[in-house]
Amino acid sequence: KLHFTMSVTKSITSLAVGVAIDKGLIKGDQDLFIDHFPKLDRSKLAKGADKIRLADMLSMRSGLRVDASKLTRKERFASDDVVIALTRSAPIEPGKHYKYQGYDPNLLSRLIGKKTGKPMQYLIQEKLFLPMGINQFSFNAYPDNATKASAGMHVTSRDLLKVGLLVLNNGKWKDKQLVSPEWIKKSTAIHVNNGKAKYGYFWWSQYHGEGKDRVLVKSARGAAGQYILMVPKYDLVVVFTSYGSKNAFHVLEKLILPACRK
Repeated sequence: KLHFTMSVTKSITSLAVGVAIDKGLIKGDQDLFIDHFPKLDRSKLAKGADKIRLADMLSMRSGLRVDASKLTRKERFASDDVVIALTRSAPIEPGKHYKYQGYDPNLLSRLIGKKTGKPMQYLIQEKLFLPMGINQFSFNAYPDNATKASAGMHVTSRDLLKVGLLVLNNGKWKDKQLVSPEWIKKSTAIHVNNGKAKYGYFWWSQYHGEGKDRVLVKSARGAAGQYILMVPKYDLVVVFTSYGSKNAFHVLEKLILPACRK
């Protein structure tokens, strides 16, 4: 059964950005986003928009603040959300403040689409999913077919498990290096630690347990109970696909991790 994985889609977008960098489509995470859109009228950009790096977007620190209530109907349904985000945002301070939002992954989807000439889902399909034997999946899209990266991927639980194994194995699937180990290390590292969120490049990190039993859990998370949980210490991947359950970490702490310690 295909599950709507909500924001787990963001983590897959992080892998797609890594592939795009590995393939030379993008120089690196320190690229300025605006440099990839030279036709944009810079005189109309919100203050600070020209300073946003891909790293800022990947860590939800782009600084974009768009008040949807102030957008016209035409703007709300416009296909080019790059222009809307960069021109209608409040003044921007990239890299300073964490705000979990959909604009950052969706704009990166637009960037990958621009570089490949096709919606981002085709890069994911060709370079990640098909080599891993993931054949049943779908992505929600905008009216112009651009892939919705904030939430919109439908895939099976077993195939989410494959994604977790890919990341746990540093981007390698069987004998194929699908994503560079350097990108896996960088993207799953903690870039934001504000007390509540320990966030990487669209991946989460959290410590569980006490003392010698304390372990790092890296994860992709989607609303209503969608999780890929990876525990490097135990070479473990756990997947939850549910609708409304918030018990994933309780099950991990009370049942799964104790079993691994035995």
